[in-house]
Amino acid sequence: MIGIKKYFLHTLLSFIIPVIGLAQNTNTRRFIEPEIQLGKIVKTNSFFPKRTLQQRYRINFGRIHYGDEKSWESFYSYPISGISLSFNVLGNDTVFGKSYTALNYIELRPGRKIANSFSFRIGLGMSYFDTPFDKDNNPLNKAIGSSFAFSFQLIGYYNVYTSEKIVLRVGGGYLHSSNGHTVLPNFGLNSAAVSISAMFLQTSNSFLLTETPVRHIPDYSKHFVVGFRQGVGFHALGGTSGPIGGKIKPVYSTELSVGIIYRQYIKLYAGLTARYYQHYYNYITDNNIEGFYQQAHKNSTSTHAFVGVEFLMGHVAIDVQGGLTLYKPFYQTFDEIFQHSKKTDYLLKYFFPTRLGLKLYMKKTQFYPQNNFFIGTNISANFGEADFWEFSLGYHRLIK
Repeated sequence: MIGIKKYFLHTLLSFIIPVIGLAQNTNTRRFIEPEIQLGKIVKTNSFFPKRTLQQRYRINFGRIHYGDEKSWESFYSYPISGISLSFNVLGNDTVFGKSYTALNYIELRPGRKIANSFSFRIGLGMSYFDTPFDKDNNPLNKAIGSSFAFSFQLIGYYNVYTSEKIVLRVGGGYLHSSNGHTVLPNFGLNSAAVSISAMFLQTSNSFLLTETPVRHIPDYSKHFVVGFRQGVGFHALGGTSGPIGGKIKPVYSTELSVGIIYRQYIKLYAGLTARYYQHYYNYITDNNIEGFYQQAHKNSTSTHAFVGVEFLMGHVAIDVQGGLTLYKPFYQTFDEIFQHSKKTDYLLKYFFPTRLGLKLYMKKTQFYPQNNFFIGTNISANFGEADFWEFSLGYHRLIK
């Protein structure tokens, strides 16, 4: 039941953050976009099952955001946001079965016109798999250990034909599904795919068919900020392949940061994060791990320094962070017991934590509110390997 509630809460937050935040602006052009994606699951280990062509039948509901010359929409070249639903044939019905995916996405372009332009789409949401790992009935599916998994996509598009109400597009990119190390095994599914789609706009997009001559000039004045974030994550003890059936325990994170608002819509920041792993503490004390159980609480923590960037879009922010571990005493023993990583892999995972997520601010960030609160959802990883999924509450204060 805890797992179901956790997945439901994460899905709810993942959809609420962009939908509520980006819905604040009513200047939009709505569209519906049928899409077909063809590809193949990428082999990630020597015992990976055989697979054939992967097929994804997707329907995207979205809108093109636009505003005046002093808006975040203009700064980000009139971005696109929406919800994507798909039915997926994964290429091996016996092992992987089929899946159903719901994503929220944001799409950005380097220029503001639509005709003959490139763009890239970031999507985050959840998938339901009808044939997950089962030690008795489906032991070969070590990629997906649970019926529900988080999904991510990064797709590039090129608009090959554009009229006032129809846009034909081709694209290609990367698709990923994982339960975020909350249910084991969890090698994850990684796919490469190409796509073809057609956007049918509800009203004319003629204002974007040609480049708008006047460019937005953001506020170049510097605004310093300090921030605080408290997170609660969910984590299963073990390596990618197991142990199977373990309980989910919390990971508590406390973060302090300082930063600067750069060109009004980008926040650059740095700081320190301290974490406490409940699973580490339980394992150390339950097994009387020599050298650790005498100070079990201290040895269940980690500390790292980080730098990050937020792309500010009104109430919503895309948050990307990379760090350097300063203290994580139990991780080497954890790796030796559960993961057996090669030396290079171990060093990368130990020293370089990463985090990717979304934030929903209470007040619009482009107006420089002195006090601003936010909620957030993100995945934290050890280099490229998922560590835990997390929910956050935080505070951002502008120093004027």
